Amino acid sequence: MRFLKLVSLSRAALLVIMLTTAACGKKAQLEAEASQMQQTANEQTALMKNLQAESAAIGNLGHYNYPQQVHMDQLRARIKTLRDETKSLEEDKVKAQKDLDALQAELDAYRARHLR
Repeated sequence: MRFLKLVSLSRAALLVIMLTTAACGKKAQLEAEASQMQQTANEQTALMKNLQAESAAIGNLGHYNYPQQVHMDQLRARIKTLRDETKSLEEDKVKAQKDLDALQAELDAYRARHLR
């Protein structure tokens, strides 16, 4: 009889241990899921902020996607700046080509005189 009480007590203790272990596992699982959800929410918040910043950088296109005058003026100024830059780069390219031609002629003359 005493042995049966001891066995049933051991079974009860084993059952309690198993239940607490399962409960701890469940708690850890829930904590992991909550952490994953928080991380996903943080990533989506960061993505949303990036998209809002990009949208703000594009500018306001106005009502019915017609650009506002200020936006058009900014775009025209940017185009003018880029055209001026392109023109100066083309002038630099022509100047560099002339320098290259002069150096090539000088090199050819040197070779003709000294490396016959």
